[in-house]
Amino acid sequence: MGEAANLAGVKVMVIDDSNTIRRSAEIFLVQAGCKVILAEDGFDALSKITDHQPGARPNGGLGRISHQALYEGQSFENHRRACARSHLRRFPMPVKKILIVDDSPTDRQFFMETLSKHGYQCVTAESGEEAIAKSKSEKPDLILMDVVMPGTNGFQATRAITRDEATKHIPVIVVTSKNQETDKVWGMRQGAKDYLMKPIDAKELVAKIAAIK
Repeated sequence: MGEAANLAGVKVMVIDDSNTIRRSAEIFLVQAGCKVILAEDGFDALSKITDHQPGARPNGGLGRISHQALYEGQSFENHRRACARSHLRRFPMPVKKILIVDDSPTDRQFFMETLSKHGYQCVTAESGEEAIAKSKSEKPDLILMDVVMPGTNGFQATRAITRDEATKHIPVIVVTSKNQETDKVWGMRQGAKDYLMKPIDAKELVAKIAAIK
């Protein structure tokens, strides 16, 4: 309890892409008297850090926070690991079905031929709106998302899919001709797990898919 009491008044940012782990950390830290800021990834953290400025304690320093602070009868670290194991058990299946989202028939055909040869089941969508709908109806294990499309673009569709409780567990890889670093940063902030620029190298694409957890 002594360590928890010493946290009173500290502003803490929790950065984790698991909502379960963020929530668990928030409960512990609020009970310890902290003001908590939550971030889903590094980009989200950077956008919030200027406004919130976590880490400064009223008495002049943050000090050392033990990884063994108690949380409901078990260490917080053990609780974090238990949450992580639970998260992995929820989504244990490797990638089998891939939703290909692209308004170009040529690009869709390229992706389908490349991925089918490696044993993946492919379904397609020609727009962001169709991608959002099929992410729910087809329940793919992975989405390859083009950006420049009529109507809802790929960035907007990615954000909608990764913020929806029903589909947020589906990883999205952005595949686009937009090659500026700012585009990549923006795509990752919408929730994409990776970003590939066209023309796509087939071996790199397959390697990226194989690396998806």
